Amino acid sequence: MKMQTCLRLTLAMLLATTVLGAPLGASAAGKAASVAAQPAVKGKVAWRFKVLANFISHRAAVGPDGTVYFNDSSGILHALTPEGTQKWTYNGHGLGSQGPTVVGPDGTIYFGTASLSAVHAVNPDGTRKWIFVAKDSQGIIGGPGIGPDGNIYAMFDIGGPIGAVSLTPAGTRRWNTHGNPRVFEYGQLGRELVFGGGNVYFTATYTGDVWAFDIETGKQRFNVNVGRAGQADVAKDGSVLVPTQLQPRLNAFSPNGKFLWSFFGDEQTVTNDLTAPDVGPDGNIYIVRNLGELYSLTPKPATRWVSPSLLSQGPISGPIVSPANDLVLLGGQPTYGEPGLIQGFSPANGALQFEINIPKEKDGTCAVPFARPRFTPSGDRAYIPAVQLCESPKKYHSWLYAIDIKKH
Repeated sequence: MKMQTCLRLTLAMLLATTVLGAPLGASAAGKAASVAAQPAVKGKVAWRFKVLANFISHRAAVGPDGTVYFNDSSGILHALTPEGTQKWTYNGHGLGSQGPTVVGPDGTIYFGTASLSAVHAVNPDGTRKWIFVAKDSQGIIGGPGIGPDGNIYAMFDIGGPIGAVSLTPAGTRRWNTHGNPRVFEYGQLGRELVFGGGNVYFTATYTGDVWAFDIETGKQRFNVNVGRAGQADVAKDGSVLVPTQLQPRLNAFSPNGKFLWSFFGDEQTVTNDLTAPDVGPDGNIYIVRNLGELYSLTPKPATRWVSPSLLSQGPISGPIVSPANDLVLLGGQPTYGEPGLIQGFSPANGALQFEINIPKEKDGTCAVPFARPRFTPSGDRAYIPAVQLCESPKKYHSWLYAIDIKKH
């Protein structure tokens, strides 16, 4: 075992001071060490696919037949086979951060373009199904996302008449509203939309606002301002979990906007940063604090465990839990200037299950995971976008990594 891995495992035992709210005793510590030494889950790189674009800023999506889709910062939508071979590309004629790629129940792929201010619907064969253009808008700032009703939702920046919009799978407008205050963001960050309690939720970093719109009618259920709002997720009860970036806290609001609780801020060390949270199948919450501490919280919330983790990169990066609830996956760097790293943790106790070290490129650059993972429905694979860091490249490109998850 490499010295670097040994040091991390030792630090993991020192830092993981609580499990399910109770101090670690000798038996619990021994169990955690045993899991780390003989991991139940392993991960390895199956393949990586290179694109000539500055960034792949957001998560990939997986179609019903296993095809993986992602868009890059040049406005190109890519379709790859599960073996990593390119099936086709679709040119969205947009630049900048494009937002997430999502796939509908019928296999239609949806993604947004910032400079064109549009949502594109693409057939599984790579042909255009329809395009919805928000005339005079500065760009798409949220979504597209697919609601529990199968309809498509998106948020468009100021300018033009659209704002928040819901579309049918055929591209027909169901409703739209500006929002009060109007949905707005500085720059097209491509925030993911989340759904719960009959709402679609959108958060804006620079305005600090959290909006909730009724998915059926478009009526605004509530708006709250939290200072600087990060990427949200939804709890099992439909409440929205919003990390803040000024005096960082993780806040929870009910579907009607009632403040429920706030977590972080009372630790011995100052909380300076929080990533996007992810809620597991059992309702437990996972989030990285201060660029290196992976927390697991109960839904209440209370600390279940804490483990040392890597420095996650990207505008909304953070951990993702597998569909089977047997792995927490995170990509990033050990610290700034070092090659990329992918880590897998046990959701039960935070024990490190595996690490994948990504070597430096021949030109001195580092391939560093930059967006959150996307698991396949079975959980036996995850896709992670990576970008070039460490050194300025002569020619920019990005990658999509396929990570096979093996269970023992």
